[in-house]
Amino acid sequence: MTIKDLRVFTVLFFILFTAGANAQNEVFYQPKLPQIEKSVAKKNLERVLKVTYFLNKKNTHVNPEIVTVFDNKFEITLKKEPIKTIYFSDFHDHTIYVFRSKVLNSEELLGYVTFSDVVVIGNYYFYNFTKSSVDNQIKELADYLFYFQYQLLVQRYDSLIAIFKPLAAQYRTLQVKPSISEEQRKYVVQANSFAQEKQYAKAINLYNETIKLDQTSYPAAYSNLALLHAQYDKYSTAIYYMKKYLLLEPEAADARSCQDKIYEWEAKIGK
Repeated sequence: MTIKDLRVFTVLFFILFTAGANAQNEVFYQPKLPQIEKSVAKKNLERVLKVTYFLNKKNTHVNPEIVTVFDNKFEITLKKEPIKTIYFSDFHDHTIYVFRSKVLNSEELLGYVTFSDVVVIGNYYFYNFTKSSVDNQIKELADYLFYFQYQLLVQRYDSLIAIFKPLAAQYRTLQVKPSISEEQRKYVVQANSFAQEKQYAKAINLYNETIKLDQTSYPAAYSNLALLHAQYDKYSTAIYYMKKYLLLEPEAADARSCQDKIYEWEAKIGK
């Protein structure tokens, strides 16, 4: 395949991916958490990254010449280009999406590409091109990227839970619980309205404003935040918020169902 052909394909791919990336049926895989040691995960991530395509300065897709995975980052070297460093912390608040697009008339244009797969995390894109409608390589890549993202999320959320525990313990000892303020009530009413309209991002922002004003006066904000983040497949974040709710209200009428939600989300993660 000539450089000219590859550029034609690159343009075609971006047209198709841009048109279809937001379509629900384009997402074909939910990453799972590999149950392995970190040393093994590092080796496996190096292996799949070496056969992953990256966009270079010439706007063509190439495999890296060198890949090195560390505990907190990985480095890739493309031919005649400086080392590119990507930190796992860059993935913190982003859902990992795995998209598949069928490249129309690709057999006629290039003679071999039928599917274009891409793993998207925030502003990072990892590409794979294949003839097969079933390709485990892109799934492996998503799984191992999720593995390292999850390690950092757990550390972050465990630290925040530890800070929250004394506040929750103090709240549980109060015979008279703090009342919700009028400003908080406004945010809650607005958040509930947006949630009903499936405008989840707006609802999340408003519940966060509620918590900023007082962390304990409206415990349901945490369970609602958990359910809202689950809508975006952010199950680690959903578990974090639900744990905070249960720390405040362990005897709540819905405590059993909330704990069951945590179990459900853990299964989706693969934990």
